[in-house]
Amino acid sequence: MPKFSLDFVQSGVNQYWFFLIPQSNIYQKIENLSIPQLAQISELDQDNQLLIVKADRRASMRFLYQAQAIKIDWANVRLKKSQKAGDFYRDQYVNAFDPKMQELATKWQNQENDPKKICEIFYEKTLEYLSYGRAIKGLHPYSQAFQERVTDCGGFATFLLTLLETQGIVGRLAVGYLLKNNYQQKIKNILNLTYHWSDLTMHAWLELQTAGGSWIPLDPAVDWRYRHGQSQRFAAFANLPADRLLISYGHNHQLTYFDQEHYWPILQHPQLIKVKNA
Repeated sequence: MPKFSLDFVQSGVNQYWFFLIPQSNIYQKIENLSIPQLAQISELDQDNQLLIVKADRRASMRFLYQAQAIKIDWANVRLKKSQKAGDFYRDQYVNAFDPKMQELATKWQNQENDPKKICEIFYEKTLEYLSYGRAIKGLHPYSQAFQERVTDCGGFATFLLTLLETQGIVGRLAVGYLLKNNYQQKIKNILNLTYHWSDLTMHAWLELQTAGGSWIPLDPAVDWRYRHGQSQRFAAFANLPADRLLISYGHNHQLTYFDQEHYWPILQHPQLIKVKNA
């Protein structure tokens, strides 16, 4: 299995690195996880486990990693639908209650009621409506994608998730990295060398929940780039290659630490926090 060593650089006293621990899931198998000495582990929520590392010295998190390809048997999927307002996002990044997005969804839906067909329609319409660009280190809200129509992977995900949630389809963001697929990475694979931050490129996509509680990934941004000749990396509807490291689920993360409130739109990169009275 390929080896990962993700380093946290020394920064200063009363400062801490916050980073989510990669876990085994449908995208990857994680084994032999080794965290820095004296690091703390906290349950951020039911889906995310937070690593807290004091930044007064250099530290590393190491693990073995095996990426897993995903090909969903879409014909046999039964999606979760809900009429509970609490099951859907209503924030600046994903908002199923935005009248303009509801209007667009109704137009694209065109009286179709089958949730799976709605997913297929909205997915293809999203690839027609948006273009890839304006990548940021953070998260584009659905409104940026809707208004400007040029957005990055996060904007593709928040836009499509908002549309689907207007129809009662439950989903969430998936956040992490794509493994670079250049010549250097191929050599590393052959020689079984260790991967580092420099071997990763930031990425976000979305997942839909099934009636049984499992999750189905959709990656419209990678699919768009592949179709338009901007990348050789392949993705299709509910079909992803073994090419990513998932770090976190969801968005709008909040944490109280040493009586201080911390907020992140997404948790992807290590976050350096200065703590008073630590």
